Amino acid sequence: MLNGKNNKEISTKIRIPLSTVQRRVRNLIAKNLVTFNSQINYPKFGFKVGMLYIYLEDGDFERIANKIMELDGVTSVEVHIGNSDLIANVVYRRSIELLELIAKVKSFEKIDKIVWSEMVYKISSSPYST
Repeated sequence: MLNGKNNKEISTKIRIPLSTVQRRVRNLIAKNLVTFNSQINYPKFGFKVGMLYIYLEDGDFERIANKIMELDGVTSVEVHIGNSDLIANVVYRRSIELLELIAKVKSFEKIDKIVWSEMVYKISSSPYST
């Protein structure tokens, strides 16, 4: 599963019945150890995809993250340890929309600075390849 294989590929590779793999996967899902998420392919719908790296003046992460999450174009906000404090994943059609979004976030109290990036293209593969 970590390598992105489907049930049939797993059963063939490890030489066990497909029904055994299916049962084990159902058990993993029932225990909430595995989840499946559908994602919108925003570029196929004409949207650009980017990220805002948000640096805070203090540690009021939760309140500011929730406030950012309410803005149009923000698909998720993550709290991080490391370089930036928050990362907002954003979608927009025109660059002016991104500039307006950045201006709104900058207007919030306790925002130190914002750095942004735009996805050029995505290379999909398993993060756990062997």
